[in-house]
Amino acid sequence: MDTLNQIDISIIIPIYNVEKYLTVCIDSLKNQGGLRMEIILVNDGSTDLSGKIADEYAKKEERIKVIHQENGGASAARNVGLDIATEEYIAFLDSDDWIKDESLSLLYDEAVKHHADVVMGNMWLCHQDGSMDKPFKCISNGSIKELLSGKESFIELVKTCFYLPTPVRYIYNRKYLHKIQARFEEGIMHEDELWCPIVLCQAERMVITNIEFYYYRQNEESVMHTTSLARRLKSLFQVTEGLIKFSDQFVSSKTSVDLRSW
Repeated sequence: MDTLNQIDISIIIPIYNVEKYLTVCIDSLKNQGGLRMEIILVNDGSTDLSGKIADEYAKKEERIKVIHQENGGASAARNVGLDIATEEYIAFLDSDDWIKDESLSLLYDEAVKHHADVVMGNMWLCHQDGSMDKPFKCISNGSIKELLSGKESFIELVKTCFYLPTPVRYIYNRKYLHKIQARFEEGIMHEDELWCPIVLCQAERMVITNIEFYYYRQNEESVMHTTSLARRLKSLFQVTEGLIKFSDQFVSSKTSVDLRSW
């Protein structure tokens, strides 16, 4: 199916002090073959030129929206994006990362073909010296995995060691996220490790692919790398409590055992 003028996707980008990387991030979305998308830039209280850079892009392109807010963390910024996103599917892009040319349409094709709640793709880990690791594969063989429920997909990914708890690896159906009232937990670190199991396990239709689309930058200046160990450990305890609560409320006994073992 030709999706060059039909794609419906909102890209949510939380921004905090990334003036060195933001241009590469936003420009990577220009190289998607004219795909229809809205780009939501949420400036989370940056103290460098990030906010100004975002505003300059918005002046040039109508599809770019900029929200400025006081610093509340990546979760708060992503939640703002979720609140105002309008397109059929949603993707998250960290502001120091970038997207491979012409790749979003491939994920979108799979989403539409399978009426999927969630579609998963591959990502590269990019180091500060410019080197890259091989893509984090989703499946060992083939390019498309048979459509599964979210619980089946999640358990298989965990058991085969292909699971990576980061929301940027997926695109999501917006109505599905609203249905399950998906939100990022604010005020903690490691929020991705809480978001991913909760969102994936409730999906009725999930597609796992080996489509390579995302470049993840290993940034030593990121919030995660500059936060105290004590705060990170406290957040991990909160994430663990949240996952146990979720498994008790929403997951079958067999699945709960698998999750607790993990």
